[in-house]
Amino acid sequence: MNAKEYFQKKQAEEAGAGKTDTDKAGVSNADAGNDEGGELIELDARIKQHKRGRRRLIIILTVVAAAVFFAFWFAVNRQTYDSYKVISETERTEETDGTYMWFEKLIIRYTNDGVTAMDSSQNELWQQAYEMSNPIAVEEGSSLAVADKEGNKIYVFSKDGLRGQIWTELPVQSISVSDQGIVEAIIRNDEQTKIVCYDLKGNKLVEAKASLNNTGYPIAAAISKDGKRMLVSYVKISDKISDRVICYNFSTSGQTEAEMKVMDEEYDGILIPTVFFTDDSTAVAAAGDRLIIYKGSDRLEKSSEVAMDRQIKSLLWNDKGIELVLRNTEGDYKYTLKSYSLSGREVSSKDFNEEYSSISLEGNRVILLNDMQCTVYTTRGHKVFSGEFDTSLINVMPMPGINKFLVIRNNTIQTIRLTK
Repeated sequence: MNAKEYFQKKQAEEAGAGKTDTDKAGVSNADAGNDEGGELIELDARIKQHKRGRRRLIIILTVVAAAVFFAFWFAVNRQTYDSYKVISETERTEETDGTYMWFEKLIIRYTNDGVTAMDSSQNELWQQAYEMSNPIAVEEGSSLAVADKEGNKIYVFSKDGLRGQIWTELPVQSISVSDQGIVEAIIRNDEQTKIVCYDLKGNKLVEAKASLNNTGYPIAAAISKDGKRMLVSYVKISDKISDRVICYNFSTSGQTEAEMKVMDEEYDGILIPTVFFTDDSTAVAAAGDRLIIYKGSDRLEKSSEVAMDRQIKSLLWNDKGIELVLRNTEGDYKYTLKSYSLSGREVSSKDFNEEYSSISLEGNRVILLNDMQCTVYTTRGHKVFSGEFDTSLINVMPMPGINKFLVIRNNTIQTIRLTK
């Protein structure tokens, strides 16, 4: 009996109460109460059973939906594709020429004449004009910096456009940028070399001078994501080569260069051409045959050192992990793609033979280009795509959507979807 049936019965009993005979009138109130109590208990049990059935059905449907989703995800992401379908195509002209990159879910095109931001459909959102001879670009979080290498201009952008402009006293050699827009730059001329951090208005926040006789010559520098620390690799050459890695913490104003120095490590017999931060508490120094990982919130200390038995050909990283391509001198494969966690733990290893002239890491996709050939791996070593185009490739970038890519060719710009 459900609730509706119970109340209908009670209404019928109340309507017939005046017509009861003498025997019915003799039924005690206690007995009636017991009957009603039993019916209510039965009703309550039925309601609870109904609710349990609904909950069980919801759980089953949720599990089935999750299973279908993961089966679909697995089927899509474990496939290897060798062809593609062109979704859209535009002719590459002088107006669409330049270097392309992803930034804050926008397509960025930068040239000697300026920066253009577009949505995923290549609709222009904003543009900033400038004049540069050799523009280079770096991004971190919500900030993009474009500098004129061997020039004196640096522009800082957010997804909404220009945030700041910086003019350096010496020619720019390399830059990095923090999420807040603080720019680190190695600047030099024939007489002097400096590592300088600038705010968005071009004010100097910190300046470290370098000399061959003192610190050594700076070959790489990086600023942390929060803009509070800077890691610099200096090469020293005397009777032997050595490298000195120094971390500066300039979160407190008024410090001298010596007071800002919170780590100073020297490595004999190696050269460290790359340093970078993966998050606010993790930094990496990369030599030709090893990774040195540092951890710490204010000070940095060496956390681990990952030695390689082969030379590193390419090094890529993001806030999820580190990707290495190692050269093989023995065996059937020329290269090995290795993935590491930010703590230095090996995650995956994949041997391959594809030659490449450029390599990039976009999300969890490692993209190798060699003239008209494109190969795409996941950071877990699965080959997603291997195919050849009929004209030279400039850049290939993943786009939002399943297996969609933006392909910059020497004569066209295409949006493609991978197919079997």
